[in-house]
Amino acid sequence: MVYFSRLRKSPVYDSNGREIGRLKDLIFLDGKENAEITHFTHANEDKIERKIRWSLVEEIKGDKLSPNGPISLRLNSRKLDIQPFFVKDSDLRVSGLLDRQVVDVNGLKVVRINDMFLAKVTGKFSIIAVCIGPRSFFRRLGFFPSWISNHAKEHIIPWKSVEALHYPLRDLHLRVQRQKIADLHPEDIADIMEDLNPKEATLIFNSLTKKKAARTLIELESDTQTSIIRDFKRKRIVEFLEEIPPEQAADILALFPKAKRTEILTMMDRKTAYQIGKILLYPEESAGTIMKTDFFAVPEIFTVKQTIEFIRKNPPASERLYHIYSVDAEGKLTGIVPIRRILISDQRSRISDIKKHDVIYVDTTTSHEDIAKTMSRYDLFVLPVVSKTKKMVGVVTADDVMTEIMPERWKSERHKARKIHNNGAS
Repeated sequence: MVYFSRLRKSPVYDSNGREIGRLKDLIFLDGKENAEITHFTHANEDKIERKIRWSLVEEIKGDKLSPNGPISLRLNSRKLDIQPFFVKDSDLRVSGLLDRQVVDVNGLKVVRINDMFLAKVTGKFSIIAVCIGPRSFFRRLGFFPSWISNHAKEHIIPWKSVEALHYPLRDLHLRVQRQKIADLHPEDIADIMEDLNPKEATLIFNSLTKKKAARTLIELESDTQTSIIRDFKRKRIVEFLEEIPPEQAADILALFPKAKRTEILTMMDRKTAYQIGKILLYPEESAGTIMKTDFFAVPEIFTVKQTIEFIRKNPPASERLYHIYSVDAEGKLTGIVPIRRILISDQRSRISDIKKHDVIYVDTTTSHEDIAKTMSRYDLFVLPVVSKTKKMVGVVTADDVMTEIMPERWKSERHKARKIHNNGAS
């Protein structure tokens, strides 16, 4: 077993002990379990790089008692009998894997390959793992600080878990990562994608299910959102927008020029397009731009029995349903009823008789900051949103507001805390 960083620049001797040059690179053949080394390359006096079949290597010599000491290659043939070949552009080089990115799904971050771990497997010298982390980084540089030697562990990813993002092997990611990434929270997927270049991010995005992709899209920064969807066909954009809440679809649609925005809206479901179109008309930083339009409101003339039947027929998307709102015949907000009160009241009672009349609400033009202040003052986690005519049009949650007004540093800390919690729970 040997690391590529130790093999590189090692002297190569023929069977007579004559040095024929120094190892410059290794050529490999990709495989599912391992990557077989087929040739090594060297440059002699004319400085032209040539490759020699690895089958001519008799042994790799080094001091076993000094794992970081010099090593060399000894061939089983004389220099005169060796037939070198020119290196082709299509040859897969081990050096071409260095500094390429892999996604560490467990650590929810993008890391770089620093070295290769090579060994003989079933009689063939092969790459069996890629090395990441500080130990392999300093080994490649040629020195080990004391804290590395004593504390840092070797971090490797087996070759069978590595797959090309695109051919040739310019960038790598975990073959097993696609399913693992699909199991992550959309915010975590978005964090990983933010660390990748647009092409790599798009490849990760395209590996997700339509629903998970749509949820991930709304967690991305606007620049990344634009780079992901700018080349999508209109039909695919429509599919994504119809998978996510209207207020978030409006945020994404706002990234497009007005003409394209209008064209996309005409292709969407009429009801959904109407909701999104209305949101796009609200002022920036207002309740109308972040409110959810899926809420529970029943006519105040409903009985408790009718209300329960309505909830059963229209189950809420969220598991958190603590109260419902009451509206009059014109859809104007008239009150609020805790779910507990509905459950313990006589089924013949009308909502108008058991509702709370004093309701704290905001209108569609209320600023995000004022919403946050209202929630803080009255210790609320959700607020109804009404139009100018007091018709109920949506609700705003504390999560919605905090996402908008929370400083970026706080958001990062919140993500970090959740990641630590998730890793600890697994």
